[in-house]
Amino acid sequence: MFNLGSTVPSHNYNPRVTFLNSVFLLAGIVATGMSFFRWQTSPLMGMIDIAFALCNFALVFYLRHHKEKVAILCTVALLLSYSLFTALYLLAPNNTTRISLFFLLVASAFFLKGRQIGFAWLIVTLLTIVAGHFLPFDTAYSHLDIVTTCLYLLALYFVLSNYEIFNDKVNEYKHEMKALHLSEERFRALVENGHDLIAIISETGIVRFVSPSIESILGISPAEIINKHVTDLIHSDDAPKASEALANTQAHSVGEQVKKFEFRMKHKDGSYRDIEIASRNLLHNPVIRGIVLTGHDITAGNRAAIEINRSRQQLDADRLLFQAILDNAPIGIWMSGIDGRLKFVNNTFCNAVGISEQQFLSAGQYTDVLPQTIADNCAASDRECYAQSTPHLSTELLPFVDGKNHLVEITKVKLYNTSGNVIGLIGLSADITERKQAEERLRLTSKVFENTLEGITITDKHGNILEVNTAFSKITGYSHEELIGQNPRIDRKSVV
Repeated sequence: MFNLGSTVPSHNYNPRVTFLNSVFLLAGIVATGMSFFRWQTSPLMGMIDIAFALCNFALVFYLRHHKEKVAILCTVALLLSYSLFTALYLLAPNNTTRISLFFLLVASAFFLKGRQIGFAWLIVTLLTIVAGHFLPFDTAYSHLDIVTTCLYLLALYFVLSNYEIFNDKVNEYKHEMKALHLSEERFRALVENGHDLIAIISETGIVRFVSPSIESILGISPAEIINKHVTDLIHSDDAPKASEALANTQAHSVGEQVKKFEFRMKHKDGSYRDIEIASRNLLHNPVIRGIVLTGHDITAGNRAAIEINRSRQQLDADRLLFQAILDNAPIGIWMSGIDGRLKFVNNTFCNAVGISEQQFLSAGQYTDVLPQTIADNCAASDRECYAQSTPHLSTELLPFVDGKNHLVEITKVKLYNTSGNVIGLIGLSADITERKQAEERLRLTSKVFENTLEGITITDKHGNILEVNTAFSKITGYSHEELIGQNPRIDRKSVV
């Protein structure tokens, strides 16, 4: 679905060209607008936006005249986006949603470059987020925010990657079915053009006549089998079945065709062919005076059937594995169509909210299974996600099976088919109740630390001051900046 390859046909529609044209133009316009806004607070960020906008407009012009260079431009687009998003991440701490831009980067890399290169971009993105958080920049994100974002990025890649693998399996299965269909059509054409084996044997099984097609089927000439018993060509294990078929044919009325039998017949090269044979009793026909056998080689068909059965079993196993992976994921995952009806919900989400998968899938709208307010919020976030090009992030209080309301962080992304058309949404949910409670406790602790009347210091294991509260600064007479990094033992009188 996503891996479009590295070659670009000059006469066919290429979704990557359209995608890049739209992205470059939109990014240029947005960056131009943002440059005026950011210049007021950070001239550096304003200059970066202006440079980014100019690059995008230049790339639009270049792409229009060099569509065959789309593979290179995909890489350039990803590098430009990475540079800008990294700069925003490190230099714009007031924008608390900027880290979500990395979701767009990973999804774009997956779409433009395929699963393997997309995975490499995911690793680079994760390293950038983690490294940037520990560099001397104030990212304004907590450790938990960084960990959660990394998990969401991994989950996004996991869903997209497995969906592509699933599509590859389905396409492979369709290709195999098409190959089988062509094989059957070819075989039918051969039958209609007289390439079937035709033979006449006596009531005792002696071959009296055989068509020249036997040479193409078994590699022997008609002369090599004439006046020999038909079982001389049949596998020894099938000889009893051949005798039974001969007896049944003689027992049937003249001209009546007996049910078909399948035999393994020996080829001249020593191998065996699966031959399906139908017999007709014409012993009393004055012209024929024998039993007419018509047979055709079904070796290829049998092998194809075995292979298709194996492929089906493997596909079923892969589907079950994919289903098990989704159902056991530590986050809630669901998919809805453009009509708003749910197509899939994993067990994690169903177990959390106490609503069965069947209830979700049979629901015509959110209000069928969720309270009115929550249903309205979910429908509104769906509309917002469809209206934007980036993943949609929101939080919602959901009643869980434990009887309590849990705060859930929800990420929604649009789902596209192979033609680039939106066919629905993929939703990811994570329970952040404990995280928010921990943040609240941390906030309260920070307030106590800052507002207590007693002086408090926090030092590392070497006694170097890491943090002091306002009371300590007032007691010692030193400012916060003067105390940070100092060791009280150096000048105990002046500090304590």
